[in-house]
Amino acid sequence: MIIRSLIARKILNSSSNYTIEIEIETTKGKFYASVPSGTSKGSAEIQEFAKDDVEYCVDAINRNMSEVMKNYVVNDLSVLNEIEKIFKKYGGNSVLAVEYAIIKAMASEMGVPEYLLINNNSVSMPNILSNVIGGGSHSFGNGPEFQEFLITCLNPDNIRQAVAINSLAYSMLQKKIKVFGRNQENALITNLSNEKSLSELSSIVSEIADKTKKRVVLGADVAANHFFKSGSYTINNRKLSKSKYMDYLIKLIDKYDIYYLEDAFSENDVKMFSELYSSVGKKCLICGDDLLATNPDKLKKALNMNYGNSAIVKPNQVGSLIKTGEFVELCKKNRIIPILSHRSQETEDSILSHLAVAYRCPFMKIGIAGSERTSKLNELFRIFK
Repeated sequence: MIIRSLIARKILNSSSNYTIEIEIETTKGKFYASVPSGTSKGSAEIQEFAKDDVEYCVDAINRNMSEVMKNYVVNDLSVLNEIEKIFKKYGGNSVLAVEYAIIKAMASEMGVPEYLLINNNSVSMPNILSNVIGGGSHSFGNGPEFQEFLITCLNPDNIRQAVAINSLAYSMLQKKIKVFGRNQENALITNLSNEKSLSELSSIVSEIADKTKKRVVLGADVAANHFFKSGSYTINNRKLSKSKYMDYLIKLIDKYDIYYLEDAFSENDVKMFSELYSSVGKKCLICGDDLLATNPDKLKKALNMNYGNSAIVKPNQVGSLIKTGEFVELCKKNRIIPILSHRSQETEDSILSHLAVAYRCPFMKIGIAGSERTSKLNELFRIFK
């Protein structure tokens, strides 16, 4: 495959902030790729844009790289090593946008979907983990301290049923609780506490499970970084010591049969992750996000402390598809469940669905409403038609 031209431009993400889009033209046509941004970010995430300026990166790529990439020959995915080297100076989102566009162009050239280009051995359908009630920084400080309250079906018959169950929970919640709007991920904004949110969702989960005869479970992304300060966690306007906060979490897990708990502690508190996993890891997925930042080196260190049994995968945290793939493989070698995740400030690009399938992630974390979320769900419908 020969790249005829490469163009960068600014486009809007779901929060009406600018991100980068890369357009690649080959003999097969034009291919577009864009990369989201996060709102709740861990300190170890790579810089999305050089100088934190998307406009600078777009201008610099168009000025400096257009001639470099003209007639650039791509034979296989090993080219990503070179792409990462020459685009690294423009930031992680710039790198990924170029990589995604190349994958789309190569897949078209070879007449295969993107997921088969990435992994032609075996693929699998992910379960869908959907954020239905929002809080924390994603909801502008409104509602519960926990950032996300999630639902998933563990044994769906197919992808359409998996999505339909989550959509039903979302619809039932809107009728049952007082809603003040939707947050950045189109989850419902409410003034409910953590406990009340879990209680309402637990009731709906039980009702849906009885109706569908499926195993439907709930979870939460705690995003504890945002209410941890000076050695204590503030919940319901009360400062809790680490041990008291641990007791609080275990009580919630037991009472509401929580299946999935993400970022239960601050990103530097690996010891508390390990203690929680030791207590409840047999019945609950203890997941790291800010703790790991899709970084293989950080995962190795956390594994040494037995931090948990699952990990969020967000390619733009590390700004490299090569490192993302290494991270997923390291998870699998250590029996850690990789969960491919969207970001709060998403785009309508659907390549994340192909990554989830190609990487054989047991779960894909994605919202249930809004075009930037449904574009990815609809792509899964096409893949598993």
